[in-house]
Amino acid sequence: DVMSPDGNMVVDIGGGTSEVAVIALGGIVISRSSQTAGDEFNDNIIDYMRRQHSILIGRSTAEAVKFKVGAAIDNLEDPPEDYEIHGRDLVDGIPKAVKVNYREVAAALDHSISEIESIVLNTLESTPPESSADIYKNGIYMAGGGALLRGLDVRISKLTHLPVHIASDPLKAIARGTSIALKNFDKFPFLIR
Repeated sequence: DVMSPDGNMVVDIGGGTSEVAVIALGGIVISRSSQTAGDEFNDNIIDYMRRQHSILIGRSTAEAVKFKVGAAIDNLEDPPEDYEIHGRDLVDGIPKAVKVNYREVAAALDHSISEIESIVLNTLESTPPESSADIYKNGIYMAGGGALLRGLDVRISKLTHLPVHIASDPLKAIARGTSIALKNFDKFPFLIR
C-alpha cells in the first residue's frame, strides 16, 4: 500500500533506466536512477561475445541470450541449459554457432549489475531512519524486466542483508501501478509536479 506511512523500497530495472525509490504516504521519500539497465545488459553480452568468442551478434540475439541463460550470479541452484547462438565470425566473416552458459553471461553482466547495486546502496544510505526501519522489516521489492534476471534478487539480498521480493508480474508491474495512480490522480501528490 503506497499510501501507508511505512517506507517501501522499490527497484525497477527497465530497458533504458534503473530506478530505486523509497515510497511512503503516497509520495517518494528518496529516489535514485541510473542509465544502467536492460539495454546496457544487451550491449554487455554483445561485447562479451565479440571479445571471448570472436562472434558478432545483434541486439535481438543478445536479448534472447539474456532471457534464456541470463544470470547475475555464477552459482545458480537450478541453472538453465546452455544456449546456442548464431552470428558472424569476426575472423573469416562467415556464419558461426557458439554455445554459451549462464556463468559466461553472469561474467559479462557483472560490471553493470555492480552499478545497480551501487545505486541501491546509495539510496539505502540516504534513506531517513524511520523509513530504513520499515525497509528492514519489509525488504526490497523488484520490478521491471531486469528483475527476471536469474539470481539478481539473491545478489542484492546478500549485499544488503535484506529480503528481496520480486513482483508477481515484474514486466507489467510498473505499467499497472501507473494505471492505478492515474485513475486516482488526486491521491498521489507526486503526480502533480
